[in-house]
Amino acid sequence: MVWGNLSREIRNALKERGFKKPTLAQIESFEHIVSNRNTLLIAPTGVGKTEAVLLPVFDRFLRERERLKPISILYITPLRSLNRDMLSRILWWSERLGFEVSVRHGDTGRYERGMQAANPADMFIITPETLQAMLVGKQLRKHLANVKWVIIDEVHELVGNKRGAQLAIGLERLKMLAGDFQIIGISATIRDKQEVAKFISPNKDCVIVDVTEKKRVCVSVISTSDGKSDVEIIERLVARHNSVLIFTNTREQAEFLSARLRTLSQFPIETHHSSLSRDVRVAGERLFKEGKIKALVCTSSLELGIDIGSVDLVIQYFSPRQVSKFLQRSGRSGHKVEMVSKGVIITKHGDDCFESAAIAGLAKKNMLEPTIIYKKAMDVLMHQIAGLLMEYSKLSVRKVWDVVKHAYPYNDIKIEEVMDVCSFMREVRLISMFEEGKEAWIRARRGLWKYYYENLSTIPDTKTYKVVDIVSGKEVATLDEEFVNIYCLPNARFIVKGQAWRVVDVREQSVMVEPYTGREASIPAWIGELIPVHANVAMEVGKIRRLLGKWIAEEKDKEDMYRYMKEHYSIDIHAFNSMLDIMKRQVKYSFIPDEQAVYIEGEGDYVVIHSCNGSMVNEALGKIIAFLLTPKIGSVVMESDPYRIILRLQRGNEEMVAEVLKSVDLSIVKQLLAMHMKNSELFMWRFTHVAKRMGIIKRDASYGKGYIRKLVDVYQSDIPFKETLNEIFTEKMDVEGAMEMIKKIRCGQMGIFVKKGLSPLATIGIEARFELVTTPSMESEIFDVFKKRIMDTKLMLVCFNCARYIEHVIARDVPQDIKCPKCGAKLIGIVKPWEEEKVKVLEKYLRGKKLNKEEDRMLTELLESATLTITYGKQAVIAMAGRGVGVATAKRILAKMKSGDELIMEIMRAEREYVRTKRYWEIERYET
Repeated sequence: MVWGNLSREIRNALKERGFKKPTLAQIESFEHIVSNRNTLLIAPTGVGKTEAVLLPVFDRFLRERERLKPISILYITPLRSLNRDMLSRILWWSERLGFEVSVRHGDTGRYERGMQAANPADMFIITPETLQAMLVGKQLRKHLANVKWVIIDEVHELVGNKRGAQLAIGLERLKMLAGDFQIIGISATIRDKQEVAKFISPNKDCVIVDVTEKKRVCVSVISTSDGKSDVEIIERLVARHNSVLIFTNTREQAEFLSARLRTLSQFPIETHHSSLSRDVRVAGERLFKEGKIKALVCTSSLELGIDIGSVDLVIQYFSPRQVSKFLQRSGRSGHKVEMVSKGVIITKHGDDCFESAAIAGLAKKNMLEPTIIYKKAMDVLMHQIAGLLMEYSKLSVRKVWDVVKHAYPYNDIKIEEVMDVCSFMREVRLISMFEEGKEAWIRARRGLWKYYYENLSTIPDTKTYKVVDIVSGKEVATLDEEFVNIYCLPNARFIVKGQAWRVVDVREQSVMVEPYTGREASIPAWIGELIPVHANVAMEVGKIRRLLGKWIAEEKDKEDMYRYMKEHYSIDIHAFNSMLDIMKRQVKYSFIPDEQAVYIEGEGDYVVIHSCNGSMVNEALGKIIAFLLTPKIGSVVMESDPYRIILRLQRGNEEMVAEVLKSVDLSIVKQLLAMHMKNSELFMWRFTHVAKRMGIIKRDASYGKGYIRKLVDVYQSDIPFKETLNEIFTEKMDVEGAMEMIKKIRCGQMGIFVKKGLSPLATIGIEARFELVTTPSMESEIFDVFKKRIMDTKLMLVCFNCARYIEHVIARDVPQDIKCPKCGAKLIGIVKPWEEEKVKVLEKYLRGKKLNKEEDRMLTELLESATLTITYGKQAVIAMAGRGVGVATAKRILAKMKSGDELIMEIMRAEREYVRTKRYWEIERYET
C-alpha cells in the first residue's frame, strides 16, 4: 500500500488528519515522485492532488533532512494569495513534521523579507514574480543553491502567457545555482499533455500522470426559449440541490444575474468575482461552505481550487466558450474522482445555443482546445538578461543564449535574436557590450538594477475609470483601462449595466457618457473579459449546422433527430427546437454555413463572410480583408465573431469581397497586418505595456496617445514593435490559421459561395451587435430624468440693489415674476451653490469698497445674471440651473425664446457641449 511506505511521522499525521486511504491521484503519482522523477500530475479539483505531490516530497525531505539545508522546497503558485485552505493545510503538515514554511510575495514586508533572508525556512511558497526577486538577492541566492524540489501549482494557468515564459527562464537560472532539482507540475485538464510536460521539464524525461479521464462528467444544455426565464430555470435547479456554483463569463454578468436572483428568487445568494474586496469574497466562500447559502454566483475567481466545501451542481450561465473552461468549472462538483461531476449550461438562442451544444458534445468526448505555449516573448527575454547580469556581472552573449534556449518557450531561439535584444538593451543604456576573445560580451550598467525590480511582473498595471452619466450626474459603472483605451473614443457606443451609452468625453479618471437609444451597433463593456472561442468549437458548430440542414432537406423524423442530438450533445427539447427553427429558416433561404466552406452574402452596405473557424482566425482574416479592400473602396468597418466576419462598406459588394479573399498574397500578409495594425487602438495599448516592460517608458506613468504614436514610429523596425505584434498574434489573432484557411481556398480544398441578400444566420450575427441585456431607456425617459434634475437644482437669489434679500431656492419653486421682498427691485442676481463668494463681493461693492480684478469679474457676472431675471424671470433661473451653464450660455439659450420642455432640451444640449469642450476651455483659461 502507498501510504505504508511513508515515514512514521507522516503515517501518524495521516491518522490524525482522518485520512483512511489514498485517492487515485495519490496512488498513481506516488512512485514516480518518490523515485525523483520529474512529474506532471493532471487532476480535477477535490481529488487530493496537493497531498499527492507534497506527501512523497515531505517523505524524502524527512529521510534526507540531516544533509539538507534551507531552502529545500519551492512551491510556486500563480496566485499571489495562496488559497487559504491550501495554506492552512501546508502549515498543518509543517507543524506536525517539524519543519519551517515561509510565504513570500509582493506584499511581504521589508522586515519579514530580511528575516527570511537571514534565517530561511525549509520550504518557501512563492509566485513566479517572487522567484525573480529571490534569484538576485545576495543572501537568498546562497540559500536557493540548496533547492531539491520545485512544485509548480496550476501550471496550466502559466504556460499560455508571459508569466510562464518568465518562469521558464527563471527555472533555468535556478538550475545554474542549484543543479538538477526535481520538478513537479500540477495541472487541471489539458489537451496537449506533452507540451506542458516539456514546459516544466524541457531537457529531461517527465512522467505524465493523468487521472482526469477517470472522472465522469454529466452534461446538459437547457434553453430559455420555452418561455421560462433564466431565473426560473436556475431557481428550479437550485431547489433540487444543496450547493450550487453559478459561473458567468464576466463580472458584469455576475452582478446583473445576482441582482435579478436576489429580487426574483426565493433563496439567498452571494456574488464572487475579482473586483470585489477580499473580505467580501471570503465571506461568500464561508457562507457557502457552511451551508448558509445554497448558491454562489461567480466568475473565473472560483476556478482555481479555493476550498468552498462540496458542490452538488455547477451551472454555467450562457456558453462557457471553451471546452477546457467548462470541464474545469463543472469539475468543481462531485468532490471525488469516483463521483460524477454535474454541469448544466443555461443557453439562450442563436449562436449561444449552437455553441453550448458543441461544447457539451466535445466535453463528453474530452476533446479540448490546444495548449498554446507563449513563444519567444522578447520583452520577457530582455528582463531575464538583466537578471542574469545582476547575478553574474558580465556574461558572453553565447552563454546567455545557452541558458535561454533550454527554456521550452525559447527552445528555437537563434543566437542572433539574443544578440538583437542585447543590442537594444545597449541602445537604451541598460548594458554595455564589448568583445573578449572574439566573442561578444555584455556587462550591467547603473540603471539595470532599477529596471529589473520595476519590471518583476509581466502583468500590466491598469487602472479603472468611472463612467458618469451627464444626464443624471451619477456614476453608473466602472471600466477597465484597456477597454477605455481601445474602444472609448468620442461618439463611440458601448453597453454596460444593460444600457447603451455614447461617449461624450474621456478624462483622466472618468468617461463622460449619455444614454444612447440608436440602432447602431454598440460594444459590450465586458468584451475584454471574454475568452476566445477556438476553432475546435466553431468547427463543431459548423458540423451541427450541416447535420441539421441535411436532415431537414431529407425530411428526417423530428423525434429521431432529437434523440441523436440529445445523446451526442446533451441538449433539452427547447434548445433543440430553437436550433431546428433557425436551421429550417436557413435551409429555406438556401445554403448552410458549415466548417467545410466559406459563404459570402451581402445586402445594402453589409457583407457577411460565414467562417466557422473561431474568434482568432476570423479576427485575423477580417483584418486582412478589410486592409486589402480599403485602398479600393475607402474605409471599411470590420467586426468578427467565432462564426462570421461582418463588413460595412462605403461601396462595393459581396463579389468584390470574394475576389479579394481569393487573391490574397500570402507572402505579404504579416507585413500588411503590421503596417495597418500600428495605427489601431489595440496596437497602441499593447505597445504601451511592451514599452514599459522594456524600460522605454516609466512603469507608473501615463502618456498621451500622440506621444505613444511617436514612439511607435521611432521603434517601427525594432524589437518593441515586433514584440507588440507577437503579443497580438498570440493572444488576439491566429494569423497562421487564417493563412492556412486562405491556402485551402486557393487550392480548392475549401469552396467559396457568394449570394445576394442576408440569410437568417447572417442576420443573427448582425443583430447580436444591437442586443442589450435589458430594454434601453427611451429618449423620453432620459429627458424626464434630466428635467427632474434641473427643476430640483438648488440656487441662491440675491438682490443686486440692496443685498438684504438672500434666499436659497429650488428652480421649480421660483415664481415667474421675481422681485426683492425688501426693496421691491427686480434686479435679482442668480448664484450657484459654490459661488457664495459673489454675495460678499456685492456687499463689499454696496459699502463703497474698492474691488480687485477677480472681484470685479464676479460682480459683473452677478449683474448680468440679474439683467436676465428682469427680462426672462423664472426661465433665467432654470437656464442657470444647468451644469456648465454660465451667464453667457444662459443668454444664448434664452435668446431663442424657448419655454417649457423646449427650454429644458436647449439646456441639455448646452450641458453636452460643456462636457465635451470643458478640458479645452479650462486649458485656455489657465494659459491666459
